[in-house]
Amino acid sequence: MRELAYKNSYCIDWNKVSREELYQASDASFTRGDSTLFEKLLKGAIEPIDPDRFLPPDARST
Repeated sequence: MRELAYKNSYCIDWNKVSREELYQASDASFTRGDSTLFEKLLKGAIEPIDPDRFLPPDARST
């Protein structure tokens, strides 16, 4: 998932998702084929990549 997001200029901040929420989403997806909770969690955790975050300090914009 990380690679898919990255290749589309996004990153996923998993710190915004609790372990319990992730377990619940995984369980619902696996046992019922319901990815609704995963969708909700991803919408809250995905963000556009900040180019300055991935550049060396001397290449960052000011």
